[in-house]
Amino acid sequence: MRSLRSLCLLSCFMLAFASGVRSQQNNVWYFGTSAGISFNPLGSTPLPRPLTDGVMNTNEGCASICDGNGALLFYTNGQTVYNKNHQVMAGGTGLLGHPSAFQSAVVVQLPSNPSHYYIFTADAYENLCAAGYNVSEVDMSQNGGLGAVIMQNKPLSAPGTERLTAARHANGTDVWVITNDLNSNVFRVWLVSCTGLSAAPVVSTVGEIMDTDDMQRIGAFKVSPDGKHLCQTHFPQVDNQTAENFAQLFDFDNATGIISNPKLINYPGSQFNACEFSPDSKLLYITGTRMSYVAQFDCTQPTAAAVIASKTNIPASKGFYGIQMGADGKIYMTKSSQALTAINNPNTRGIGCNLQMDKIPLGRNANLNLPAFLNDLTYNPDTHIDAIVLDSCTGKIQFKAPVIFAPGSTFNWDFGDATTSVLTDPIHTFVPPDRAYTIKLTIQPAGGCGVIEKQMQLVPSGKKATADFSYVVVCDSGYVRFTSLNTLEPDTLIQDRIWDFGDGNTSTNTNPIHYYTTAGTYNVTLTNLTGTACLNRQKTRPVTFEQLTISATPPLSSINEGESVQLNVTGAGVKFQWSPATWLSNPNIANPVAKPRLDTSYVVTVTNASGCKATDTVVIKVKPIPGIYVPNGFTPNDDGLNDIFKPTVGEFYTLLEFSVYNRWGQQLFTTKEKGKGWDGKIGGTIQSNGVYVWIVRALTPDQKRDDRKGTVVLMR
Repeated sequence: MRSLRSLCLLSCFMLAFASGVRSQQNNVWYFGTSAGISFNPLGSTPLPRPLTDGVMNTNEGCASICDGNGALLFYTNGQTVYNKNHQVMAGGTGLLGHPSAFQSAVVVQLPSNPSHYYIFTADAYENLCAAGYNVSEVDMSQNGGLGAVIMQNKPLSAPGTERLTAARHANGTDVWVITNDLNSNVFRVWLVSCTGLSAAPVVSTVGEIMDTDDMQRIGAFKVSPDGKHLCQTHFPQVDNQTAENFAQLFDFDNATGIISNPKLINYPGSQFNACEFSPDSKLLYITGTRMSYVAQFDCTQPTAAAVIASKTNIPASKGFYGIQMGADGKIYMTKSSQALTAINNPNTRGIGCNLQMDKIPLGRNANLNLPAFLNDLTYNPDTHIDAIVLDSCTGKIQFKAPVIFAPGSTFNWDFGDATTSVLTDPIHTFVPPDRAYTIKLTIQPAGGCGVIEKQMQLVPSGKKATADFSYVVVCDSGYVRFTSLNTLEPDTLIQDRIWDFGDGNTSTNTNPIHYYTTAGTYNVTLTNLTGTACLNRQKTRPVTFEQLTISATPPLSSINEGESVQLNVTGAGVKFQWSPATWLSNPNIANPVAKPRLDTSYVVTVTNASGCKATDTVVIKVKPIPGIYVPNGFTPNDDGLNDIFKPTVGEFYTLLEFSVYNRWGQQLFTTKEKGKGWDGKIGGTIQSNGVYVWIVRALTPDQKRDDRKGTVVLMR
């Protein structure tokens, strides 16, 4: 077992990495047919939680933006802008984006004026992308904070494609907006800086010329969170279901805006639609609606061949269109359904990334894509604040400001507990350490314009740790399988388990198997060691192991056809199950009555209070009646026993008549069918107790008459 010291150091490092760093600006999404999700906490509701108050309808592209606290500002499908009250924003109609463009819009905040936002838009394939790329401007200070579109449809370039994205500049303040000329390999990269939108783009001509089929104008751009990689996809041909396509992976220089070093990604069966990077920027995920998997690649590999060789297929029950990283660092995917699929651990290679189908029910149709966002809103190690937990139990945290900002920048920390700091990398102790704090950092870049706001949520002691377990006992072998139900959040923390089985034996396995040699009740203790004393937890449960012995009777019995026999099983059981249930009064009790018509083996399974099971068997042999047998009484009280009065007629006899009469000679029942009888009623009316006359007329196997007459007593 690792030493407590080393375990604590590693736990603290991992907690710092998983402490929920967010900008909050991508906390609310609206997309599809009035669908939406929120990453903002609401009591104990699991996140992200579905939203059903959206009014936007978009088949594909869309964008949304929140303020630094995660509160919605507005959202758009590229044509219409909706404010936080889900009303059309003033001046918010007639934008030249298109809801059928896969990336119809992206929103960029102006560095020099935080209340102003650019909405960049792309036209759609349906319009031959003729309107190209345009930009509109929103002023959120107008209309009491509901905003207004103050400038519409300033042209950038045309014609274009449906691909459009934005990426943070290397200086941590400015933003690059990336567009793609139609039928070409020309990329235009536009700078949004303190002086506004650049008049001329940085142009890179690189990679494949995208003019071989019309579907090459439809697809996606994504830039990795660290701003070093650019992915480009296009859709497969609509009229050729077997046609393969490709994606391209480029180097992106987020200091200059230059795109270079294309790597062509294709392989037999590749039919791509869209792409997304992992939060650590090392893995690339590519979706395809015709693929029963999501393709995962190592995008750090130096050559296209090496990238392709790194491919892992992550199985999925259906293919996907849109793919987008969430504010929680997980990746979400859609394919025109009412639920989002999630990749829960996207930094993990292979199936350990944990793809979970239909994880987030929406109650609305998601359609084909999810909102577009600036590449580093969720995580970028250069532009985000970090927290190193020095002591979880006392809440002592070392904060690190973003490394990208030059000396001379000023930093103002608000720790969410009425204390502040102006140090670059302050150390702060939170009291109490087990609650959530919202930490805000305001940065004034040296020589830069405006301010930059960063925000994160942190529980200094860790969110939650529990210890619990379940177990399954197999009585006949002494085998007990234990399953750990420990929880530890964040789930990246390291934990060790110590099991004490109560008989002098222990284990450090996660889900151990233990054999007891003697029946009895043992106090089993599971200890969850987290490396942080205040998070360690322990759970003790009594585990009863006892052998179950049963005996079913009669083990072998012979009865005449039409007779019954009572079965019984002894032993310390609380649950009984006889099988088959045919011809039994009740298959779920210890002592049912059996009236089989054929030879039958009844197997009884008994379960005791500890969950142990045992089985035994009873065999009933049925001797056929050689002639005719008529009972002398019956009890039609609907208890399932002796409710029907009928003769038992030998297998080789032919029944000519079976009739029942009352004392006045009135015929009450008659049949020629073997096995049918009288239920003690006439026209649904219950007949009174008493003596009734019966007549049986039959032919023997050698065709001689065998007529009989007698009486039967009806008793209720």
